[in-house]
Amino acid sequence: MEILTFLYYFLLIIWYIGVMTLIIYLYNHNYKPHPNHFYQKYYEELPSDLDAGELSILLYRKIEPQVFTTVILSLIKKGALELKFYEEDYHFKIVNAPGRIKLSRSEVVIQDFLMSIGKMGEFSLKEMAIFCGTKKGDSEFLFQFDLWKNVLRRESSKKRFFDEKKGYAMVKLAKNFGILLLIVNFIGGYHLFTGYSTVLPILFLPFFFSILYRRTEHYSEEYEKWMAFGNYLDHLKEFPESKEIHDFTMSAIVLKKMNALYQYKSDDKSIIFANTLHQTLMKCYRHAYLNGNRSFTNIWSSK
Repeated sequence: MEILTFLYYFLLIIWYIGVMTLIIYLYNHNYKPHPNHFYQKYYEELPSDLDAGELSILLYRKIEPQVFTTVILSLIKKGALELKFYEEDYHFKIVNAPGRIKLSRSEVVIQDFLMSIGKMGEFSLKEMAIFCGTKKGDSEFLFQFDLWKNVLRRESSKKRFFDEKKGYAMVKLAKNFGILLLIVNFIGGYHLFTGYSTVLPILFLPFFFSILYRRTEHYSEEYEKWMAFGNYLDHLKEFPESKEIHDFTMSAIVLKKMNALYQYKSDDKSIIFANTLHQTLMKCYRHAYLNGNRSFTNIWSSK
């Protein structure tokens, strides 16, 4: 009996050492960033031609709600949505020209949603805000938003931003062996505290593995450039006006730097419109999710 107890103690010690070693391995291979070769504090131009959905995944690993605004701006830029300003409001008209205007599937989803707001494909920004404040509007917004997000996620996942995870087989082996040790501790009558404590690493390892991620070497550097570009947007007034900042609007929205761009050019009509549209859409998003009893995750950070 003493030999079996000693053997059980020995296996417990080996398992705990193995778990700690595995945690270090998972951190080094699935989370620890690649060596950084970019050290600039500011980056004064767009680091790449990533679209809004791809940039959101690179930065946040998901489609953030502010990307919704960039799709409306894209529809206007492509001519699929006409924009006019009169009577102290922005007015939109949907243009249906399948042969002339090429839209992505995610843009079509948004266009379909916009069709439900006004009459004959025409509506104003105020009408959009009122529509999103109704029960029907909340339901329609939530449905179309979730559909759009899933479609855009598929469209934006063609590039490999993150390394493939390593060590899943080892996590599974450690978990199963820990469960075995837990069962033996009970059935064998050992009732050791260290034996029952195996339940903590058993639960922790799969969770720890699931939250780990690491950008590829190429996109790690690009991520740093985008962060430096965000710093540049925050300090635009410190730089000579030599850039066409209108090209930065969509990226600024995804980077959550639209306020910085607006403060820098608060008298620019296109910047004013983009900021007003963004604020309206984010109010729609917050209202729809609050009223629909959905998840509160990232609702108040979408500014």
